[in-house]
Order: sequence, then C-alpha cells, then structure tokens
Amino acid sequence: MNWELTLCRLGAGIAGLGAALAVLWLLTRHFISSWKEKRCFSYHGKHPKTALNQFVQSLWSTLYGIRSDVSRHRKELNRATGDLSEQAEGPINPKLLLSTLNAIANANRRLESRLQAAEAQLREQSRQLEEQWIEVRSDPLTGLANRRVFDAELSRRLHEFRKHGVGFALALYDIDHFKQINDHDGHKAGDDILTHVAHAMQLDVPDGVLIARIGGEEFAVLMPHSQIDETLELAERIRIRPSQECWDSQAIAISLSCGVAVCQTNDSETTLFERADRALYAAKRSGRNATFFDCGDQAVRYSPPFLSSVERTENYPDHWGDEASIAWQEDPEAQALIDVLRQKLSDLRIFE
Repeated sequence: MNWELTLCRLGAGIAGLGAALAVLWLLTRHFISSWKEKRCFSYHGKHPKTALNQFVQSLWSTLYGIRSDVSRHRKELNRATGDLSEQAEGPINPKLLLSTLNAIANANRRLESRLQAAEAQLREQSRQLEEQWIEVRSDPLTGLANRRVFDAELSRRLHEFRKHGVGFALALYDIDHFKQINDHDGHKAGDDILTHVAHAMQLDVPDGVLIARIGGEEFAVLMPHSQIDETLELAERIRIRPSQECWDSQAIAISLSCGVAVCQTNDSETTLFERADRALYAAKRSGRNATFFDCGDQAVRYSPPFLSSVERTENYPDHWGDEASIAWQEDPEAQALIDVLRQKLSDLRIFE
C-alpha cells in the first residue's frame, strides 16, 4: 500500500471540500444581496413577500442540509482522529490504519457529493430568481421595461438632476388610431403592432436611454439631455422608426405621435409627466404623426432640419408649425394680410 498516495488523495479531498464550501458561501451571499436589491418590486400573480418567503425557506432548507452534512462529516473525522490517536499510543495496526484513512476519504467524497448537489440546487434557485426578476421588470408582451420600472427610473433621474445637475428629458409616444386598428383588424393585429413598435423603437438607441411601455398603446422614453436639438432629433428618430421598419402586416400603416419635455428646476415627477403629456396632446390635435415639445407656455412642433420632400410628405401632415401657426392659418385677418402681401409680390413680378 502506497501511504503517500493515500495521504495525497486525502489532502486533495480536504482541499476540494474547502473550495466547495467557499463557492457555496459566495453563491449564498450573492443570492441574498440580489434579493435585498430587488425586494422593492412586485409582480403579477404573486405577492413579493410570498416570493421572498418561499425563496428564503428554500435557501434555509439548502443551507440547513449543508450544515447537517458538515456536522456529520466533522463527527466522522473526529472518530477517525480518535482511531489514529489510539494507533499512535500502541503498536500500529496496518489494517486499522488503512481502514481509518479509507473512512476519511469516503467521508470527504460523500460531503463533496452533497455540496455539489447543494450547489446545483442553489444555481437552480438563482435561475428561478432571475426569471422572477425579469418578470418583475418587464412588460410581458413587448419585453420592454414596465410602468413600475419607468416610475422608479424617473424618480432616480430626477434625484440625479436635483443633486448633480444631470439633465434628462421625457418623451411620451402614442400609436395613432390604435383603437380603430384593434376594432377593425382584431386584438392579434394590435398585439403584433405593439411588439413591432417596441422592437423598432429600440434600434440604434444610444446608452442611457430607457424605453418603457406604460399602458395600452403608450410608451415612454427617458433620455439624457444636453442640447435641445439633439434631444428632439433622438425623440423624432425613435418616433418614425416603427414606420420605416418592415414588418409582417404592411397593409396596416403605423405612425406615432410624440410629446417631449425637458426636466426643469421646479419639476416633479408629476409636473414633468404632465408637460410631456400636454405636448403629446398637441401632437394629436395637430393631426397626429408628429413630435411636439413643451416650451413652458405652449407646445411647439418639431420640424426636422434635414428631411427630403419625400420624407416630409410621408411622415408629416400638410399643416406645419406650432399651435400658434395653426391659429394664424385659421385667423381671417391674418389670411387677408397674406392675400395683400401676395398681391404686392405679384405686382412686383417676383415670381415671373
């Protein structure tokens, strides 16, 4: 019998046991910290406290089993240590010594097997926890962030704005004539449009942008803000992307209306949302398929600076301008003044 080989195997078993215990400890700390981080959320179908209680009970059961296995292993090692002590005090019995060493090695193997099983169980619990975490944060149809995540992120960005001056803007989007599409083409077509819009809105979006579905056909986008032109250009690009991307039901035309508000010093979550919603309402009232932004006292239409005539015709209604220009077009005195100016220009033969 090679005693050195037996002792080496024993040492390797003990080292493997130590490594396994270290891994399990790290995994346990990770799972507990994950729950602490995520415990403020709830999700449909199961109350968060219920889910947390179930997870804690399962984790406790796993850790209790590990503790029992380690305690049993310690007793086996103590028994083996006593046998070896007796061998040291009297004549060495090779068979008893070999039996003791084999008992230690077998105890190590049993514990290692149990720890591996416990590690697998903890990994499965981690996978289930991750699935629940995704369910907590995601809209089930589109996969976008849900209203709860949007509200939390809006509060976080408002806090960062007040504390560190990190600017951001809120853009609200609404699918035009979505109710008519649902009524005419069915809810399946409506769901297809929602998933298509959600997918298209996420294309080529820079870092720091959160896109959420906050209700029916309503979407919200939180984006960094430094220059108003850049912010509105991004909001507009997100708005027209669903109409540019190919999808299965090309017979159904898709367009979105958008309202944008940049966070101001005196804004709260409510006032910022109300300003963006007011701009969205102005976009709808103007004929839809447009982006308006809130300037404080009025909502102004955004006119992209570099659009071809074809893009203008496809993506925008015929009447351009903000709400003031719309009123100007409907004012008889203003139209009379325009007619006089046109006659003056005609007299001067400007267009000949």
